[in-house]
Formats: sequence, structure tokens, C-alpha cells
Amino acid sequence: MAKNTSKQPGAGARGSSDAQDRSGGASSKSTPSKPGSTGTRAGARESTSDDTRGRREDAKSSSSTAGSRTSGREGNGMRDSAGRGPGSSSKTGSQSGKSATSTASPRGRGQAQEAEPRGPLPQGKGAKDSRPSGTSTTSKSATGKATGPGLTEQVVDFLCCGLETEQGGILVYNAAIECAQNDELREEWEKYAEETEEHVQLYTEILEELGIDPNLQTPGRPICRNTAQALIKNMQMARKSGDPKAAEIVAAECVVIAESKCHLNWELVGELGKKMKSDEGKRLKAAYEEVHEQEKEHLYHTQGWARELWISRLGMPAVIPPPEEEKDVKTRIGAEKAKNARKEML
Repeated sequence: MAKNTSKQPGAGARGSSDAQDRSGGASSKSTPSKPGSTGTRAGARESTSDDTRGRREDAKSSSSTAGSRTSGREGNGMRDSAGRGPGSSSKTGSQSGKSATSTASPRGRGQAQEAEPRGPLPQGKGAKDSRPSGTSTTSKSATGKATGPGLTEQVVDFLCCGLETEQGGILVYNAAIECAQNDELREEWEKYAEETEEHVQLYTEILEELGIDPNLQTPGRPICRNTAQALIKNMQMARKSGDPKAAEIVAAECVVIAESKCHLNWELVGELGKKMKSDEGKRLKAAYEEVHEQEKEHLYHTQGWARELWISRLGMPAVIPPPEEEKDVKTRIGAEKAKNARKEML
């Protein structure tokens, strides 16, 4: 026990001395060794803080720039003429525009300029021609100047319909002849049927001379064909009714309808012949001159027959054959005069 007691004071002294040495070292370290060292450290800390804030601002700026670029790419279609998009600054939009311009190759810019519309084409320029091959909008003389309507799609259809109407007219007359009760009327229709056959041949020659197939099926031909078939069907129904006189009147009315269309067609052929100053026009005009009197006779005479047959059926005095037949009417004015003179012929 005495041995241990004797050693403790020495240990305490050494501990105290070590503690003092450590305290003195710490104190010496905390004590500035050179003047102005504290200011240097403070400046270093402020510099470090500034650098940190700078890096943060740079990071934010980079993030903002990246976002602007991303937004610019996504909203490219919403940019205005200055290259600015929604939510982006003028500077950012300008930089994006410059970047896009600098990355585009000269060849790409040239292609983009060529793709831009250059304004509306002049009317008619570059438009497709829907007319059939071989047709023209206007006829031309030897000098190349336009002289009037030519073989347009409509003219070709009209001429083919004229042929179809005359072909149907022959069938209409054949059915009407079967319904006729008056001998004079039957003879009249037989004569008109023969002349209608001549008109069919005339239309066929015109189409062939103009380079048009007479069998060409244009949009209007089925309509003309159906009209003739409907008239024939009406006469057949009238004959089956068992009243021959009534069937005769129905036949006269059907002939008037058919001849009204034929008359109109030939009038239009004459008008085309006047307007078309080429050889085509001369051919049409000559054809009109050849048949127009016959067509007027067919129409006006049959109208007179239909009127007088109805008057007789209704129990009134009739003029048979009609005044148009007696006066050999071939004009509209002549038909009106004959109609007004019927009272004197009773």
C-alpha cells in the first residue's frame, strides 16, 4: 500500500504537466501566429461562399437554358415570327433561332424555300382537262383563231342524244301506226316514220364526219332511250284498254311529245351551225336546212290531229283532217293562223 501511494503524486504531476502542455499547444494554435491571418481566412470563407453561390446560379441557369431548349423543341409549332415560344424570353428565343439557323445546311434552306407556296396559279393554268381525248373547247380557223364552240364533251353528248331520239322516234311511230283509226292519220304517220329514218341516217353521217362513233354511249343517251320506251308502253296500255278511239288519241299525244324533242334538237343543231365558223359548223348548218321543215310539219300537223281528235271525243264539232293538214303548215305562225281559222272550216 505504501508503494502505491508513493507513485500517485508523480503520476498526477505528469498528468497535470501533460494537460498544461496540451492546453498550451491548443492555445498557441488558436493564437494568430501572423498579423492579418484572421482576415485572410474570413476572405477565403467569403470567396468559398461566393463560389458556391455562383455554382448554384450557374446550375440554375443551365437548368433554365435546358428547359428553354426543351420547351422550344416541344413548342416549335407555337413560336412566333421572332422565334419566341410561350414562356421563353426574347434572348432565349433569339439564341434558339440563331442555333437553328447555324445548324441548318445551305441545301436544307434551299429546299425549304422551294417548298413554300408561290401564290395561286392563274385561272386555268395547270388545271386538268376533263374532256375526252379528241375534243376541244373551241373551233379554230386556218389562222388558229377561236371561231366559236367546238366539239366539247357537251356537244358530243348532244349530238349522240339527237341520234338516239330519232332512233326512238321510229319505234314510237311504229307503235302509233298500230293505234291509228283514221286512214289519213295512218298515212301521215307512215310518211313521218320514213322521214325519221332519213334523219337517223343524217345524224349518223354527221357523227362519222366529225370523228365521233355513232354508237358512243354518252350520259344522255339512256335517258332518251327510256323516254321512247315509256311512250311506247303508254300506247300499248291504251290499246289493251279496249277503246280504240282513246288509244288513237294517246298515240297522237305520244307522237307530239316525241316530235317536240326532235324539233328542239334540230333547232339547236342549227344554232350550233351558226356559231361554229369552221367546216364542222357548215356541216351542221346544212343538215338543219335539210330537215327543219319536215320537223315542223311533223310537230304542228300532229298537234292539230291531237286537238281535233279530243274535240270530237268530247262531243264537239271537229275539223278532220285538221286545218294544219289542209293548209300544209310548216311554221309556228302558220300553225296559229290555221288554229284560228278552224271555225270557218266547220
